Amino acid sequence: MAIDLSLMTDDPARARRHAEAALDHYPGDVLFLARMGTILMAQHEWQGAAASLEQALRRHRDVELAYNLSYCYTWLGRQREAFDTLVGYGAEGELPAHAVTLLVRALHHLRELDRAIELIQAEMPRCQEAPAFLGAASMVYLDNGNIEESARLSELALAGGVRPVEALVVAASLALGRIDADAATRICNEVLAKNPTEGRSWSGLGLASMLKRDLPAAERQLEEAVRYMPGHPGTLHALGWCKILNQDLAGARAVFLKALELDRNFGDSHGGLAVVQAFGGERDAAGESIKRALGLDPNSLSAKFARMILDGKVSDPARFRALVPRLLAGYQGPFGQNLDAMLDDYEGS
Repeated sequence: MAIDLSLMTDDPARARRHAEAALDHYPGDVLFLARMGTILMAQHEWQGAAASLEQALRRHRDVELAYNLSYCYTWLGRQREAFDTLVGYGAEGELPAHAVTLLVRALHHLRELDRAIELIQAEMPRCQEAPAFLGAASMVYLDNGNIEESARLSELALAGGVRPVEALVVAASLALGRIDADAATRICNEVLAKNPTEGRSWSGLGLASMLKRDLPAAERQLEEAVRYMPGHPGTLHALGWCKILNQDLAGARAVFLKALELDRNFGDSHGGLAVVQAFGGERDAAGESIKRALGLDPNSLSAKFARMILDGKVSDPARFRALVPRLLAGYQGPFGQNLDAMLDDYEGS
């Protein structure tokens, strides 16, 4: 049909005109609604695509229609709807690997990591040859703190020559954990060449630049990361520290306060604010922020730094600026380093 021919010749605008004409003659037709949804997806018009696919799915239950609709919801940030729309089809038969992968991603975005791992383990025998599934699984295990399994799955995902973005992001994170800034930079740039809006790769690139002590580049890259992940406290935390190292205490304060607006239970945001306050001579305020940070996270490195500043133990600014990026890069994991020992070495020398 004319719609398919237009899509085959990479002319979505023409395909859309044909689909609109068809729907004028046959309103509510499932096939034309589905085609319109596909066309709007190709044009990244996620809201319109979702509306068309919702109508089609109400008229005809189909796993691929449900997958496309869930994919739209994912781009719209509606992760719960993405999961709920698709998960029920698993009870009607085996879901294809790409559908399972989308479910894993939705649970990851929802921070339901234990549930995501249960799904990964249940589907691994069937999906273990699917690089995208393995990449998504590696990201879940990374954020759940199982570094060995995350590394294993990332390597499997990349072994066949396919380069799934999530597996590459994990590989870059692991390189940062090893303090291998060059490898992290190379991998992040590979991801960003494919997907320039991939926030975690911008964050990784920023941390790599911090390790190389290129703070102006790091700040630009972390600003990009925040642009694409505005609600991610860890990325704001890294940006706040970058501004501290750039001696922009006012900018750092604004970043940590923004992070606390998003999540007042993220201990290191209180710790980062404590560092700003300590450097600014606000001893009482810093002490209160340290108390809040350690109450939420007894291992808060930022709170420990703030305490060191208040105790007069940060006497060598150059060594301080060299150590912080190493701690931040490792902290993003954790990656099996004894980061407290690194602090103790600094403090004791």
